[in-house]
Amino acid sequence: MLDIYTYTEAHSFMKDAWLEKKKRNANFSITAWSKKLGFENSSPLSLTLKGKRSLPKKYIPRVIETLELDPKEALYFEALVELSRSKTDEQKEYYLEQMQRLSPTGHRIVTSVDEYNTLSDPLSTAILEMSGLKGFRSQAKWIHERVRLNVTLENVEFALNRLERLGLIKKNAQGEIEKTHQNLKTEDDLSDLATKHFHQRISHFASKQVYEQSVEEREYQSYAFNMKRKDMERAKDRIRKFLDDFFTEFEAPENEGDETFQFNVQLFKLTK
Repeated sequence: MLDIYTYTEAHSFMKDAWLEKKKRNANFSITAWSKKLGFENSSPLSLTLKGKRSLPKKYIPRVIETLELDPKEALYFEALVELSRSKTDEQKEYYLEQMQRLSPTGHRIVTSVDEYNTLSDPLSTAILEMSGLKGFRSQAKWIHERVRLNVTLENVEFALNRLERLGLIKKNAQGEIEKTHQNLKTEDDLSDLATKHFHQRISHFASKQVYEQSVEEREYQSYAFNMKRKDMERAKDRIRKFLDDFFTEFEAPENEGDETFQFNVQLFKLTK
């Protein structure tokens, strides 16, 4: 039995729910489900299950009915759909809060509002790393003056408060910030909304730095190449090993680093 409260994406839940029902009933195809939902053909549902389009509102009641969700699960599913349709951070936060309230007592979803904002915001990871620089100062004003991200002083203050609430930083006896975890990372291949938004935001920032930082301060490389599908897992393992070796060699000990850098590695298909 699927636990809907562990999901943060509507299409992922719908796909898994369909696969589970299909195991019990081989005739429950995408085409058959599309007819039950009232679609003219299976294409819209297929695109929805792939995460390429949001489920239109008018089909939500039929999905709830066909998946036999109870009233509370139905409300959570509606929030999932609305989250996928949200355009602004304020809208996303509203539906994430709603999902958190609907989750059973003691059942803490990964993307509570604070966690979502922290994991999706490059400023948070920047602050965590900056705290290990030589001469780091805990004042929001000092951080704001040093960080290259286009943020306000208020953004920095909010991020600091959030990191402290989550227990990712603490203040020592001298009132200075210290990290409570050496590194903040998600599981490999985690398909998580916050993680996707982080990569989207940091990639957008990286594209601007091509023009704003000198070649002495940065290194950008890009290659297009052909590869066999069967080699993808081995390629990803090689990248992960390279990253482990790279950071072991070049990451400065605490309070010895001069600057905070962002290292991005991207491997994706150019063909379909």
